[in-house]
Amino acid sequence: MLNSFLNINSLLTNASETYIYITTFFSLLANGLINFPSSQIIYLTLGYLININSFNFYVAILLGAIGNTIGNFILYYLIYNNSHFLNDKLAFLLNTKNETLNIYTEKFKNKWWGWLIIGKLTPSVKVFVPIICGLSKISASKSFVIFFVGSLVWASVVTYLGFYFGKQASLLNFYLIVTCVYIFVGLAGYLKLKYTEKKK
Repeated sequence: MLNSFLNINSLLTNASETYIYITTFFSLLANGLINFPSSQIIYLTLGYLININSFNFYVAILLGAIGNTIGNFILYYLIYNNSHFLNDKLAFLLNTKNETLNIYTEKFKNKWWGWLIIGKLTPSVKVFVPIICGLSKISASKSFVIFFVGSLVWASVVTYLGFYFGKQASLLNFYLIVTCVYIFVGLAGYLKLKYTEKKK
């Protein structure tokens, strides 16, 4: 297992700058569209690579944010043009009425700037932001602002964390740190969900 990590470390160290930029762009585009692969893993790894290979931090996060924004916008466009069909399906999946769902989408429509801060910067929520934008018929310009600014802030923060921890640890220790962070975030999200259900 240790040899596998050493081989990965060698591969990452020798990766070309252009290859990393292209991979970052298309990986984040896919994340924005289908929420896979994980943006946290991509940006944390990108930060680590910037640290060991001296890639340009600003170019990397800008390409990632643009890719994610394009993916979000494609998803938004698809939902925007099929909102009536998807509204029924989403209401069914959430076990609620269309009227209730419409109340939430109207609140979002009137306070889109709040979701820019909360939604796009919250791991468990940001995947739904393009969906709600499409269902709420938020204008393309406002949706673009939400997607791009949120993606850019998220990219900057998480990539910097990867850069910072990359200075302090080897690749093996770095991924152990990432795993611990994921477990902590997942546990916190689970406890919050249980607490919310209990209050109801």
